[in-house]
Amino acid sequence: MDLVIVLPGIMGSILESPRGAVWNAEVGVLARGLSNVAGTLAELALPAGIDDGDPDPSGYVPTDLVRGWSIWPGFHSGPGYGAFLDDLLKRSGRYGNMRLFPYDWRLSNRYSARRLQSFVESELSKWREDSGQRNAKVTFIAHSMGGLVARYYLEVLGGRELTRHLITLGTPYSGSVKALQLLAGSVPWPLGRWSVPLRDSARTMPALWQLLPVYRCVDSVPEPQMLADVEATMLLGSGARPLVEDGLRFHDEIKEAFRTNGEPPYRTHAIVGHGQPTVQSVRIQGLEVAYPRRYRSRDYLGDGTVARFAAVPAEWSDDADAIPVWQKHGSLPNHKYVRDLVWTKANAIDVGSILSPPVKIGLDVPEVATTDSPLPVVVTANRPNLRIMIRLKTLAGDLIRQQTATFDGDDRYSAALPAPPGIWLVEVQPVGETTLSCVTEAVAVIES
Repeated sequence: MDLVIVLPGIMGSILESPRGAVWNAEVGVLARGLSNVAGTLAELALPAGIDDGDPDPSGYVPTDLVRGWSIWPGFHSGPGYGAFLDDLLKRSGRYGNMRLFPYDWRLSNRYSARRLQSFVESELSKWREDSGQRNAKVTFIAHSMGGLVARYYLEVLGGRELTRHLITLGTPYSGSVKALQLLAGSVPWPLGRWSVPLRDSARTMPALWQLLPVYRCVDSVPEPQMLADVEATMLLGSGARPLVEDGLRFHDEIKEAFRTNGEPPYRTHAIVGHGQPTVQSVRIQGLEVAYPRRYRSRDYLGDGTVARFAAVPAEWSDDADAIPVWQKHGSLPNHKYVRDLVWTKANAIDVGSILSPPVKIGLDVPEVATTDSPLPVVVTANRPNLRIMIRLKTLAGDLIRQQTATFDGDDRYSAALPAPPGIWLVEVQPVGETTLSCVTEAVAVIES
């Protein structure tokens, strides 16, 4: 039985200060009344220059997931996670394997991912000890921006090796034009009188810049352009370009890490909101800016916040493996069909252990090697024609390089792995197979 960790989306975590709750369904914009939108947003604003750093001096602490309705006019509305969590707890209560990860959704997703890394290491270790499931991994259930936090942890911070499933609900893998609208102060009528406080508060929050669309969203002639290819000050004012570039770089870091890491050992399940009118592009004509609900004259729809094509991982060539649900973005977790889907994916049956025996592997690598030739690695296995991945890692577990072993016949596989001077871990694991565990050995490589 694996550990299940739930990550909310933007505005989905309760924020508290020493003075009490700052953001909660009971004390948020909805309950305070729309007349106090500006005051609430000013209270949530962050100090300048926070970047990827620690929280602001006000000491806001994320304590739980929002259970009731929350609203950010012109950008977000949703019923919270009450029904969703009640359903998951009811189904998993006897196992006790569910954990919630509230985070300060205003802060950089890089910062939140580092917090998630510490949280996973602590909670997974406890779960393995308490449950006796020594090989347990993590299944992430992530709504909206929570999926970006999880992806950064998995691919950039090395969490993929501890992960079994990543289940995302309306995650803006390629960003959202609606975030651009908010940052540009282009809130729809009749919210015009709040456009300045909405915009100014949003611009202090690094996470909002990391939601900018990273696809060719600018509808121009003859070809659409990336947001980074147009003058950002035209849409977002002076000083915006560094923030735009950093927001887009966040996504680039995930893409580059995924290319370097190769095929993931975990499964991704993208549940995509569909059938709802959704802003999909931006059009600039002189001083006029429009946000069409279509992309290059075609309406792909979406969930009202994230376009359908932007809600699947960027490495997917199409969305055939996505699971479409006709629902709005904020309400996706509370949809009965979605709750059933999430439970099914999180508790997938390990058919490999039933239909085929587990792979048993042996590793032969020299204790000491020199740099004048690649490090020889020999693997034995109880089955032929396996895909066996050999990884060279630091003692801290950071990946240096990886390579697929060559099948030499019978039960033998081999590889020659270039290795710099140092003390390294050689890790061997079959890909896509049921295995008792990966096999790891330390090796010292010295200058020849």
